[in-house]
Amino acid sequence: MIGFIFMVDEFRRDNGATRFLPGCHRWSTIPEVVMNGHATNQSEEPRRSVQGAYIRRDAEAAINQAERIRPETPARIGLLAKYLLAI
Repeated sequence: MIGFIFMVDEFRRDNGATRFLPGCHRWSTIPEVVMNGHATNQSEEPRRSVQGAYIRRDAEAAINQAERIRPETPARIGLLAKYLLAI
């Protein structure tokens, strides 16, 4: 899996910034908690970001997105979306 976060606004301590640990990509074991995105924004400014992940099609994701799709959704999405969601 490859994850990313693109920071649209400046991330600071007062706006609940996500904390990155330099060198953690070299750790030999995976910690139980890598990132907590639930920090409270105590500033008057937004803290916007775009986050995403790529998971190999044959790998198991932490959340099964296909199970979360409403029953009416497959009728209105295209073939590529159905392929990506494996529905």
